[in-house]
Amino acid sequence: MERSATSPSALTGAAKGNGDAVFAAIVRFSAALILLGLGGMVAVMAWGARGAFARFGPGFVFDKAWNPVTQHFGAAAPMFGTVITALLAILLAVPLAFGIAVWLTEIASARIAGVIGTLIQLLAAVPSIIFGMWGFAVLVPFMAHYVEPLASHTLGRVPGIGTLFRGAPYGTGFLTGGMILAVMITPFICAVMRDVFLSIPAVLKESAYGLGMTRWEVVRRIILPWSRSSVVGGVMLGLGRALGETMAITFVIGNANHIGWSLFSPGNTIASLIALEFPESAVGSLNFPPSWRLGSCSCSSPLARWSVRGCCCAPKRQAADMTTHTTTPTVQAAPCVGARWQGNSVSAIRRRMVDRVATALCWAATVLVLLMLFSILFVLVRNGVGGLRWVTFVHVTLPPGQAGAGQRHRGQPDPDRACRADRGPRGTAGGHLSCRVHGY
Repeated sequence: MERSATSPSALTGAAKGNGDAVFAAIVRFSAALILLGLGGMVAVMAWGARGAFARFGPGFVFDKAWNPVTQHFGAAAPMFGTVITALLAILLAVPLAFGIAVWLTEIASARIAGVIGTLIQLLAAVPSIIFGMWGFAVLVPFMAHYVEPLASHTLGRVPGIGTLFRGAPYGTGFLTGGMILAVMITPFICAVMRDVFLSIPAVLKESAYGLGMTRWEVVRRIILPWSRSSVVGGVMLGLGRALGETMAITFVIGNANHIGWSLFSPGNTIASLIALEFPESAVGSLNFPPSWRLGSCSCSSPLARWSVRGCCCAPKRQAADMTTHTTTPTVQAAPCVGARWQGNSVSAIRRRMVDRVATALCWAATVLVLLMLFSILFVLVRNGVGGLRWVTFVHVTLPPGQAGAGQRHRGQPDPDRACRADRGPRGTAGGHLSCRVHGY
């Protein structure tokens, strides 16, 4: 007996087909909306920079001068600073994130890994300006008094690389900016690596351990090849975060518009220069379009990241291939087959030493990031909680011109009295600074 066209199974199939078509249309519309938003952003930036395009032409990208007094602008210095600080951040953050991810997934117990993983992910919730304040209060003095003088007297005398470590130890510069960005992007990269490491089938790692591989050999021969594309995606996510960061890098990079090959020299980035110059640029002035053109240059960074990720991930998609195949990939046996720590040969001893060094480095990366988190919290508590008063939460500052604006609430210090008490001798700089600090 043939089924009728109006049978329940036919109706169910038609409903599924309609649902799939609606879902596909929604997904395509969402993807097109993202592309339209990105294209509109680039178009707005290009339209706002039309004056700079007409005045400076293509030489704007290669000119390193930025002088609002002489109306001479170029983007070479901030672009150089953006690339250098982003590369330094990636070089510092990727080993830290990788070590923490390996420690959370392969070394620590499940309970401890959950607690430590949550603490490390708290760094991703810290506002960028807090990183900048912490870097200016803690990292800049530490770099100026300890790291930069030591590096200048040791690495600065090495032929070839000595140029990178020469210069006055100001504390601010490309290296400090790269370190701040590395602290910021480490939780993002670590979260991606940790998730993809946990998604690896347990049978692959158990087979490798059964063949006598050490923990580091399992990570190097099994985990990394299996998750290469996802790891590259996490690194590109962190790179995008580093390229677009503004406030944190503004505090510690030095804000100097010049190109210096020393890592200790102050510099600028595209985002920090826009943050400093855009509020001071009047609409219609000549230094207003260059800020827009810098923004259009920064909008090209996603295209560069997509191209790099495509070059790294296009040849093979190993993760997808391994999940689609039903057979287990072949695991190559270790040099000494059997129990994990058996054997007293030179090769076995060397493998054990490499494994222990790798484990120690993973521990060091985790402890270092946790120390940074506790340092940020300590600085905030020490400098912030001591100055809190109840009036801080209940006082509402009224705009000028409204009734009651400028009135002093009970418990709020009188700025005039504080200024008169702290004012220095007439005509001295100390008196003016004290009045400005107290709002006189």
